[in-house]
This record gives sequence, C-alpha cells and structure tokens, in this order.
Amino acid sequence: MNKVMASTLSGLIGALLMLGGVELVDDDVYYCEARAIVMSCDRLSSTMKTCYNSEVGNKRCYEGWNKVENDIIEITTFQSKQFLCSVKECIEI
Repeated sequence: MNKVMASTLSGLIGALLMLGGVELVDDDVYYCEARAIVMSCDRLSSTMKTCYNSEVGNKRCYEGWNKVENDIIEITTFQSKQFLCSVKECIEI
C-alpha cells in the first residue's frame, strides 16, 4: 500500500470513528474475505467453512472464516475497492 493510500485510509478511519459509523463486536465475530461478510458465529464447522448463527442463519465461506481480532470493525469502500477496517488497520477484501 503506498503512502497516499495509507494516509487516506487513516483519515477515513478517523472520520468513521468521529461520525460513529463503527460497530463494537463480540468475541465470536468472523469475516469472509471473498464474500465481504462479517458476522457473529455461535460456532464454526470443523473445516472452518460454515458459520452457524441461530438468529440470522448459517453462511458458508469456501476459503474459510477468519476471526476478527480487534474491537472495532467496519467494511468500507474506497476507490471501488472494499476494505475491512479496525482501529489498527485496514485489509483489502
């Protein structure tokens, strides 16, 4: 990631925090990069590819679910690309 993009993303994260456009997440929150899904899982399958959620239903992620490690998370679009952002970093998805 180049300096201009990193600086712009840092500003974007700051703006999101100031506007309150963030969501505090529980311990059992996972994301699927390929499908740009972030959701709470009651449990994961043994293969880590199915997220079971009794309230919203089950979702499949063929490359596997990744645990959200930070307290604040937001999916945002910047220059036609989607990013999964926390206070510490943004990951392109």
